[in-house]
Amino acid sequence: MKKLILVCFILASCSISDDSSGTIESTDQIIGNWTIIESGGTFDDGETFKEDMPCSNAQILHFFEDGFFDSEIWSGTSDGGCEFDQVRKGEWLSTTRADKPGSNYRLIFYEIPRVDDEEIGYPKITFSGNTMRVEYSDTEDTSIIDYTYRTYVRD
Repeated sequence: MKKLILVCFILASCSISDDSSGTIESTDQIIGNWTIIESGGTFDDGETFKEDMPCSNAQILHFFEDGFFDSEIWSGTSDGGCEFDQVRKGEWLSTTRADKPGSNYRLIFYEIPRVDDEEIGYPKITFSGNTMRVEYSDTEDTSIIDYTYRTYVRD
């Protein structure tokens, strides 16, 4: 009987999770390799725009089951091509915050100078088939941009 109680206690302990800081599930849709296919945004007046510079954003994102990610950064060349620049690393988790409505993930970027972590750290990420849309709301009162987005396809 003692063994049965011990087994039940161990199983119950393993199934308890603390959701206060977020969760990482091995079945999370974000896990995998993603290549950018489009980026743009919406102005406050509802007009939309698309970026013409394909190398101006992270080209490939790698999200791992252990809660870490790599962001491959590429830059434009004089002939209009793209060349690898660097890899930026960070952590991710699924989360919600009352003061960040619509945000469903927390992205913590390491070593990015001049970046407001509160702005890019809480995007709204949605999935449709093999695509992922990462949307960043612009909360600055002085900005004319409502939000920007990047759309990725799973590799």
